[in-house]
Amino acid sequence: MVRNFRGAMAGRGEKGLLITTGRFTAEAHRLIRPEMEHLRSN
Repeated sequence: MVRNFRGAMAGRGEKGLLITTGRFTAEAHRLIRPEMEHLRSN
């Protein structure tokens, strides 16, 4: 789900919001970690 969301956002904007009622897998957390660190530093 996270990978698809990131692909849909490519070239369309700098930020997005993904809301879910479930939990993210460990792989999803690894994929998004670099972006989260970037957002925290701004």
